[in-house]
Amino acid sequence: MTLLAECYIKEKFPFRERKPLGLRVQEHFLSRVAITYEMTPHAPDDPNVRDAYDALKEEILMQFEFMSRHDIRVRPFLGQGQPYANSADMMARVASTSTLYVYLTSRGYGSDASAPADHPMLELSDIVIDGCRFTYNDLFRAVHDYYCHYSPRQDFSLQGECMAALHHLELLSSTAGRAVFTETVGQICWFYRGAHLLDRTLRLPTRIDSDYTPPRSRRYPPQKAMLLPACLIERFRESVVEPWIGQPA
Repeated sequence: MTLLAECYIKEKFPFRERKPLGLRVQEHFLSRVAITYEMTPHAPDDPNVRDAYDALKEEILMQFEFMSRHDIRVRPFLGQGQPYANSADMMARVASTSTLYVYLTSRGYGSDASAPADHPMLELSDIVIDGCRFTYNDLFRAVHDYYCHYSPRQDFSLQGECMAALHHLELLSSTAGRAVFTETVGQICWFYRGAHLLDRTLRLPTRIDSDYTPPRSRRYPPQKAMLLPACLIERFRESVVEPWIGQPA
């Protein structure tokens, strides 16, 4: 974790116990999260869901403002395609310019064009940059990419995404953490280990198989406001003791 993230934690959570972030996650756990994400319905009106997402929105706004106070600029990406070729490109350009470009939610949000309009992350914030009013999901993309990918140098692989999720849990209250677990680990597991990727024998194809679907060709997860079981979050947190063990996607 970098100095800016450490400063944020010390300011917001001065008594939080800190421990090194490593990762040891079993394949069956990733599949379990993927199945649970698939089967859990969108429930934005559930009081617990609403509380978790309200906390997440409040805290990512604080994280965004903390970045701004420390001269990290965020701008909407208004060009064609994606703002960066890959994670290495993002890290190099942010390092040289102190500017992070965000792919706006209005240009892409999951794989379903009919993503639920009542998703709390689609709510507009008061942040306007270059004439674009950011949704809370835009703010989330900015702070997650900066604090959890760029700062700790985590790429966009399955391993990197899981580590980024761990970093973000460190930056949030337990209430907001429940929502961010859905938004990160739930979606990551669905994307990399979801049942829709399995073959007829319920096996996950690998790169050497003819029916393997590379990540760049996969559908993005369906967007849902819901909470995954607390036991999954605790199991994930318990993985923060060892270096990563497992196979890349």
